[in-house]
Amino acid sequence: MVQRYGVIGCGGAGVNRHLSNAVPNPRLSVRAVCDLDERISRETAAEFGVTAYTDAREMIDAESLDAVSVATPPGTHHGVVTEIASTGVDVLVEKPFARTLAKAEEMISACAKSGSVITEVNNQLFRPLVRWVTERIRNGYVGEVNAVISYVGVNDAAGADTVKADWVTEIDGERFGEDLEHRIYLTRNFIGNITEASLVDSVTEIEGLPYDTAEATALVRAGNTSGYLTMSFRSSCPNVFLIVGTRRTLLMDMSSRIAITLDKPDSGSELLQGNLENVIEILSQSAKRAGIHARTVALRKLADFGATLDGAYATSGHYQQLSELARGDPDRITVTPNDIRNNAMAYERVIDEMVTAASE
Repeated sequence: MVQRYGVIGCGGAGVNRHLSNAVPNPRLSVRAVCDLDERISRETAAEFGVTAYTDAREMIDAESLDAVSVATPPGTHHGVVTEIASTGVDVLVEKPFARTLAKAEEMISACAKSGSVITEVNNQLFRPLVRWVTERIRNGYVGEVNAVISYVGVNDAAGADTVKADWVTEIDGERFGEDLEHRIYLTRNFIGNITEASLVDSVTEIEGLPYDTAEATALVRAGNTSGYLTMSFRSSCPNVFLIVGTRRTLLMDMSSRIAITLDKPDSGSELLQGNLENVIEILSQSAKRAGIHARTVALRKLADFGATLDGAYATSGHYQQLSELARGDPDRITVTPNDIRNNAMAYERVIDEMVTAASE
C-alpha cells in the first residue's frame, strides 16, 4: 500500500535528503511540503509538483497524510513532533533528534499515545561499508571489541565551510552538536548501548572558524568498552574508525569506503602476508564498490523511462529509512525508540559539558 507523504522543513536536508529519496520510492506518494517561509514552501512545492503549506498540522489534516519527515532545525523538533503526534502520522526525524533525553522521551511518548511510528535518521548505519564491518564484528572476526576510536576532520578553518545553514551556529555545540549524533550512533553500533558519556577535551577560538569550538573529543562507554569520538574543523583527516578487538583490529575509512585489518606481525613473513591480504581486500572492496556504483547508476537511468527500483537507492540510508517508515511496522524499524533514547542520553551529557566548558 502506497503511503501519502509530506516533508516538514524545506531546507537542505528536507529537499536533498528526504524529498529526493521519497519521490522515487514506490512505497510513498509525495503530496505536500511545509515550511514557515511561505516563499520557500511554494518554490519547493512547485519544483516537486505538490502542494505548499506553512502549517504542519494543517498539511497533515488536509492531505490525509500517513507519514512525514521532520527536517527542520534541531531546536524545533520537539515542538513540531508533539504538535503533530496526535494525528497518528508516522514520523522520520532528522538528527540530532532532541537536545535532551527528556525532550526525546516526550516526543516518543506523544507518538506512542496515537499509535504512530517514530524513528530518527541514522542514515550512515545503512552504508554498505558499515554493514560489512558490522557483520564481520558480529561474526567474531575481531574477537571482543575493547575500544572504538573515531576521528573525522573538516578543514573549515581553510575555507571549506561545508555546513552553511544558519541554525548550525545557533544550537548548543554548534558544528560539533550538529554532527555528534552520527558519531554516537555509529559507535553504539560497534560497542552496544552507551552507559556513560562525557566531554574529554575541546579546543576553542581558532582564527577563521565561524564556530566557538574548533575540535572536541568525547568519551562514551558501554560497560567496560570505550569509544573515543573526535571531530576537528581545522583538519583534513578523513572519516575513520579504529575498531580494536581482542583478536584483530579493523580500520574503517568511511571517506575512501574501505576497511583493512591491522595486526601485529611476529615475523617478516607475517608482515608480508598481512600486507598482501590487505592489498587483496582493498582491491576486492574497490571492485565491489565499483559494481554497486555501476548498478546504481544504471538503475537510476531507468527512472527516465518510468521505472523505480529499490536497487537504485541501495546505498542511501534516507531511502532505506523512508521505506521502513512507509511499512508502518515498528518491528521492522532499524532505529527504535530505545536507540533514540540512548543516542539522546549520550548527546545531552556531552553537549552539557561542552556548554559548561565554554562558559568557564
